[in-house]
Amino acid sequence: MVMVASILPTPILFPAIEAHADTENPASNSTAITAGGYPGGVSDGLISWIDVERSMNLAADGSKITSLTDLVDLDPNVEHDNVWSIVNPNTLVTGAINFNSGILIDGNKGYYVREPFHTTDVAREAFSIQGAAASGFPWHFGGQGSTDTYSTSVIRSSFGNAGNDELIRDNAGNPYQLGKADIFNVLRTENYFGMYLNHTKLIDKTTAGTANFNSASSATGYYFGAGHNRRFNGLISETILYNRELQDVERAKVYSYLGLKYGITLADNYVASDWNGVEGTVFWNSSNQADYKNRITGIGRDDLGAQNQKQSKSQGVGSNVAIALGDTIHSDNVDNENTMDNNSFFMFADKSANDTVSYVSAPIVKDGFRVKIMDRSYQVDKTNWNDQDITLQVDDAEGLKPSYIILSQDDSFDNNDTFYPVTDGKVTLNSSNFADGSYFTFAAAYPEPKDAHLLTSQVNDDGTLNLTFNRDVKSDDLKGFTVTIGGTVYDNLSQFIANGSTISIPLTEAQLESGEEITINYDGSGTLRDALTGLKVDEFDQAIHAVNTMPLAKKVKEALALSNGDYTTDSWNALQTKVQEAQTLLSNPLVTQTQVNDLLSVLDNAIDGLVKNQPKADSGSFIEGESTISIHFDKSIEVVSEVDLSSAFTVTIGGQTVEVVGAVIDGSDPTKLILTLPESVKLSSDEKVNVAYNGTSGYLKGEGAEGTLVHDFQFDLEDPFASALKITEPAGSTSDKKPAVSGAVHTDTDMLSAVLKDADGNVVDVAGSLIWNAGDPNWSYHLDEDLAPGTYTVEVTAVDGGRSVTKTKTFTIVKEALTQLSLTDSFGKNIALNQAFDPNQFNYAATVTNDVYNLRIYPTAPDSADKIEILHDGIWKEVESGNSSDDLALKVGSNTIVIRVTDTNGLQTEYTTVITRASSDNGNNGGGNNGGGNNGGGNTGGNGGSTPAPAPVPTPTPAPVKDNLETTRDGSHQPFATSKP
Repeated sequence: MVMVASILPTPILFPAIEAHADTENPASNSTAITAGGYPGGVSDGLISWIDVERSMNLAADGSKITSLTDLVDLDPNVEHDNVWSIVNPNTLVTGAINFNSGILIDGNKGYYVREPFHTTDVAREAFSIQGAAASGFPWHFGGQGSTDTYSTSVIRSSFGNAGNDELIRDNAGNPYQLGKADIFNVLRTENYFGMYLNHTKLIDKTTAGTANFNSASSATGYYFGAGHNRRFNGLISETILYNRELQDVERAKVYSYLGLKYGITLADNYVASDWNGVEGTVFWNSSNQADYKNRITGIGRDDLGAQNQKQSKSQGVGSNVAIALGDTIHSDNVDNENTMDNNSFFMFADKSANDTVSYVSAPIVKDGFRVKIMDRSYQVDKTNWNDQDITLQVDDAEGLKPSYIILSQDDSFDNNDTFYPVTDGKVTLNSSNFADGSYFTFAAAYPEPKDAHLLTSQVNDDGTLNLTFNRDVKSDDLKGFTVTIGGTVYDNLSQFIANGSTISIPLTEAQLESGEEITINYDGSGTLRDALTGLKVDEFDQAIHAVNTMPLAKKVKEALALSNGDYTTDSWNALQTKVQEAQTLLSNPLVTQTQVNDLLSVLDNAIDGLVKNQPKADSGSFIEGESTISIHFDKSIEVVSEVDLSSAFTVTIGGQTVEVVGAVIDGSDPTKLILTLPESVKLSSDEKVNVAYNGTSGYLKGEGAEGTLVHDFQFDLEDPFASALKITEPAGSTSDKKPAVSGAVHTDTDMLSAVLKDADGNVVDVAGSLIWNAGDPNWSYHLDEDLAPGTYTVEVTAVDGGRSVTKTKTFTIVKEALTQLSLTDSFGKNIALNQAFDPNQFNYAATVTNDVYNLRIYPTAPDSADKIEILHDGIWKEVESGNSSDDLALKVGSNTIVIRVTDTNGLQTEYTTVITRASSDNGNNGGGNNGGGNNGGGNTGGNGGSTPAPAPVPTPTPAPVKDNLETTRDGSHQPFATSKP
C-alpha cells in the first residue's frame, strides 16, 4: 500500500479522550493522550470514530438514540460539528455484538447523517463492525456510487470514486463467508482501491484513479448505517475512519483491537498498542497456536488502545463458550464492573473444523460415573495476566449439559486431569487453574444399567420388570427397548414408569408363563437419557431372570438322556449327584430364584465337566531342520484301520500344504503319534506349521474296546527350542560405535556362542564379553571397543545336547558423515532449519517466503577426501566440503534436496532436507510481498504479473531398509564369544 501523509491535525476525541493539536499547522501530528486511548493506539490521521456504546446520546426513555457524537472532534471551536443526527431515533441494542452495544437498521429503523468533512483528502482507510446483512451498505464516507452492497452474496464499494468506478466481489467461484459479525476494511488512495474482510483481501486494483471523498451528488451527507441509496439491513456497532493509508503495524493494531473487542477470529497475530512491529505485546501468537486457531475468544485491557473487554464470546460460526471476569456473565460488557491490569490478556481458541459439537465416548470415569467428552478442545494463552476469578459459560450441545470442565496440560484428556463441576453450563474458577498454554474441554456423565429384577405380584401372576441405573434417568417412551422372553420378542411395549434411577415395565402372566429367560435390550435409539445432563443412554443388553423352574427341569431332562458309556466314571458319577439334587429341588414349592439359578449353573457345569472317553490331542511339536511332527494326546491311542493319510491329516507349512508320507504311534509312548513328511521338507520355526485331523476318517480312536473315535483337531506347531532363540538388538542403522547386542534363548540351552561378521562374511575380532548363564531366558553381549562404520551381521548359536540352532541379524553402523550443514538464500541470508543440525539426524525441513527463489547449501565433512553430492532437480552435483553449492532453484510448495556423503571406504550417508516455499497469494499485483505493505499480498509492488516458479523438483525414492534375519542349523562358525555353564 502507498503511505499517504496526514493532512489533518491529530484528532480531538470526545468525550472520553482528550487530545491537543497544533491548530496553526494542519499537518501537525503531535498528540497528548490523557485518557481513553485510540483504536489500537493509532491516532495519526483519525478523522472519525463512532462507537455506538460511547457515542450514543439517549432520549429520556433510555432506549432511543437521538444522535451519535463522533469521538473525534476535528474542530473544538465549533460546537456540535461532530454530531451525527437522525429524524426518527433508532433503538439501542445492548450486547448487540459480543456484549457491545449497537443499532439494528432495517426498513423501519433509520441511519445517522453528518455533513461531509475534509472532502479534499487524497486517501482514506475505513474500518467497520457489522453483522451479516442481506442488503444495503453500513456507511458512506464519500464517493459517487449508489449501488454499494454488503451481503452474503456480493460485496461492492465505490468508496472515494468520482464516477461509477467500484470494486465488486461476488460469492461465486472464490466464496467468502460472513460470520455473525465481521471487520470490514476499505482502503482508497490515489492509485489503490482494496476491500478486506477480517484482514483477508476480498479484491483490489491499482488503477483506481483520483480519489474523491465528496458525498454522492444526491446524498444529504455522510452516513452511519447506510450507503448512498443503500440503507443497511443489519446490526452495526462501530466505524473508524483515517485520512491516510495505515502502515502494516498500525493496521494490525486496529484489527487486533476490533478482533478482541467484537470476538472476531483473525488469522494473524493479535497485538497491543505498544507493538512496533518488532517489540511490544503480542497477546495471541498465530504461529504458537497453529492448530488452535478457530473461534478465538478473549478478554483484555489496553488503555492506550481503547480496549477494555471484560467478557467475550467468539462471533465465529459454531462458537459455544463465553468468558467473563468475575462470577457472572452480564448482558453487556459495560455492566461487568470487575477490573484487570492494563496490557493484560486471557485468550483461548479451539482446533475443531466442525461448526457443531457433540459428546463422544472416552475411557474416563469420574465420581463413579462414565463420562463422554466434548469433541472440541480449547487452548489457553495468558499474557501479562494477573490471576483472578473468571467464569466460563458453555452452550448446550443438542440439548446436553456438561457435568464437568476438564483442565489438562495436554490435549489428551483422561482420568489424571483436573475436573471441576459445571452447573447449568456455568463454572467459576480462579484463572490460576488455567496454566498458560494449557487445554480444557467439557464432559457429561451418563447412566449405565446396574441390574434388573422381576418382581411378581402377590395378587396374580403378573410381574414388574425393574431396570435400575447408576444415575437418575428420564424417558418419554419405550422406543428402542426390546423385551425377549424365551423366543418371543416384545418390542411394542408402551406402559412404563420412570422414577429416579429405575425404569419399571409391567409384564403379564401370559407373557411370563413360559418360565423361560427374560432379556431386556435397548438399542440407544430412544429417548432414555440422563435426568441431569440429558446425555442419551448407550445401547445395552441386560439379562433378567424370573423365578421359574422350567430351565432347570429342561436341564435335568437333558442330563437323563445322556449315556454313561461315553464318559469317564468319575465325571459321570459327579453328574448323577447333581441330577439327584435338582430333582429334589424341583419338588420343593418354596424354591427361590437364587436357588434355581445356582443349581442350574452347577448342573450346567457338571454336564460341561463330563469327560468323554475319546482321546484329545493337546499339543504338537517338531525339531528344527527335521522332517517329522510329534502329536501328543491325553490318553493312549490306536489305529482303527489303514486309510489314505491325506484324508486323515492336513499339514501346512507357511500356508502351503505338505504331503504326509507316514504315520506311526511311538512304540515307547502310546500317547504320541509321529507324522513323517518328505525328506526334502526341513521344518523351521521361521514358518508357521499347522496340523489338522479329520475325525470322519475313522483313523484313530481311544485304546481298548470302549475307546471312542478321535474327533477333529487342529493347532499350530513349533520347535520351542528354535523359536526361543532371538536377536532383538541392534536393529537397522545406528551411530553408536558400541551398540547393544542382546536377545532371548531357550532355558534348556547348554551352550551359547556369538559371532560378529563384516559385510564380506569375515569374522570380526573385537573385544567383548557374552553375558549369559545356563537357564537364563535372555542374553546380551557387551562390546569393549568401538566398531568402525560399516555393515555387520550378528550370528548366534544355541546348543542343546546334540542339536544346535543358529540365527543371524544384520545392522549398519554409520559415521558422522557431516560435521556442519547450513543453508542461505542467494544473498547470503541464513535459512533456519527446523532443528539444530546433528550429524546423526538425517531429516530436516525449512520454510521460506515466496520471494526466496533460490538457496545455497554449505556442507562440511569431517574428512576433506569424502565425496559430497547434492541431488536437486533430478541431478546429482558434487560439492567440495566447506564450500557452497550452486544456486538451487525453489518451486512454490515442497522441494526435496538430498545431500549424499561417500567416505573413503565407500560408505554412503544421506541427509534429506525438505524446503517449503510459500505461495504468493498476490493475484496479478506482480510485486508479491516486496511492496510497501503486505496486507493481502502487497499494494504497490508493481503490476507486472507473477514471476514464473522454477520447474518442479523430483523427490528421490529412498531405498528400503534391509532387514536381514536368517536361521541356519549346525553350521560351522568361528565364534568371537562362547558361554558354557
